[in-house]
Amino acid sequence: MSLGRIIGWVLAAFLAFVPLNWIRLWITGDIPKSATLTEFLIGTIICWALAAGIGYFLVMSARGLKRRKEQEAVALQQMLAEPLTETRPSKAIIKPGEKAYAAVLANLMEVQTVGYSAGTAGASFRIAKGVTVRTGGIRGKAEKGIVKAASGELVITDSRVLFSGDRKSFDIPLTKLLNATNYSDGFGFSDNKKTYTLTTDNDTDRLKFAVVLEKVLHPQMAKVNE
Repeated sequence: MSLGRIIGWVLAAFLAFVPLNWIRLWITGDIPKSATLTEFLIGTIICWALAAGIGYFLVMSARGLKRRKEQEAVALQQMLAEPLTETRPSKAIIKPGEKAYAAVLANLMEVQTVGYSAGTAGASFRIAKGVTVRTGGIRGKAEKGIVKAASGELVITDSRVLFSGDRKSFDIPLTKLLNATNYSDGFGFSDNKKTYTLTTDNDTDRLKFAVVLEKVLHPQMAKVNE
């Protein structure tokens, strides 16, 4: 359960129990006896209406999320059952005779230096008349962070995985691909030299690419229901 839903249920429970606390305070005398029954009823109705509204929204949104997940599962099974079909990348250029099966817009992420921690400044020391020694400052420690190194198109073909970016690109032949990881927001690929991490913004396109990637890497899946 997400943090937002937890907060929603806590708020609904709080509003539902507020009128009960009013009764306790009225009995103990912390609320003036002059408070009318009408005021209490109006306050109770408002609190319980808000609690019911929040609870109804949370229940309906949970059902909607469940339906979407079920629909995605059905769509995934349908995509797994479909044979591989060729597609034409919008940015990447493939080799003559090469067949592209899926393409998705992606960002290449890399660990780079994003700044430096505080260092020390240099200082000058006079050791004799007319003789001054200056010590150099020490640069702060490099701070690393994950940043977007390039934006472009990620493509899977019958022979390789390639990324065509605006600043950086790469391609890995399937015969040299050591690892392919499907993340919730992108993909990871490794060969014997480097690991590449990419993120995508469109969940639907990412899911389609993930299915095709699996079918290309495991050809027996492409034969399902053929």
